[in-house]
Amino acid sequence: MKKILLFSVIIFTISCASNRHRNFNSNVQPAEINEVLKIDLISYISLIETGNRGFHNDSVSQLAQFALTETLGTFRGRLRLPAEAVTDSLNRASLEIEIDYIITRAERDRHLRNISVPPFVESFLYENDQRFGLILVQSGFTRARGNFGGQVARSVGVGVLTAFLTGSAVIQAPVQASSTLYAIIIDNKEKNIAFYRSHTLQNEPTEQTTIARHFNEIFESFLERR
Repeated sequence: MKKILLFSVIIFTISCASNRHRNFNSNVQPAEINEVLKIDLISYISLIETGNRGFHNDSVSQLAQFALTETLGTFRGRLRLPAEAVTDSLNRASLEIEIDYIITRAERDRHLRNISVPPFVESFLYENDQRFGLILVQSGFTRARGNFGGQVARSVGVGVLTAFLTGSAVIQAPVQASSTLYAIIIDNKEKNIAFYRSHTLQNEPTEQTTIARHFNEIFESFLERR
């Protein structure tokens, strides 16, 4: 049976501007984050083929995840990522539930206070003898060829409902595509979230140039302060 990412329903409102940021930081200074272990990266992209209703598409998501992986590789040195973690015992279902918890709490509360490190992430970092861990999650949508032209001028804004459990998305605007990247750095020593930022673009989520823009916007000030 096809595996569905275990993310709860999250509703975001995106303005007509081409990008949106959310920046939440703990008291940890960037200079303290001297090495970061990549815990996981996930791309979950919907494809709109008819009307304005999209559904999770494995092929498009795989293309986006490849672009995300390639872009992360170009930032490996600057982010000070060590060798790959030991992932033999990695429980994807447990990890996805815990990532959902972090993103949902951060987006809802608009701060990182009282967001503890979930137990599976904590044990994973402990097993790999690392204090800091990086999680990257990309969500978004793109349209099939010919779909966009018939949907122009329906609205001046866009409301995106991405249902991770059902893999569906409802789009209410003449937007060709959208991509949001969430970057989370876990602090396993202080048992909290050291860094949380998200960035949204109305660009194709499968293009590496889109991912590179996400990385530059999310990590620019962070890297300058290290």
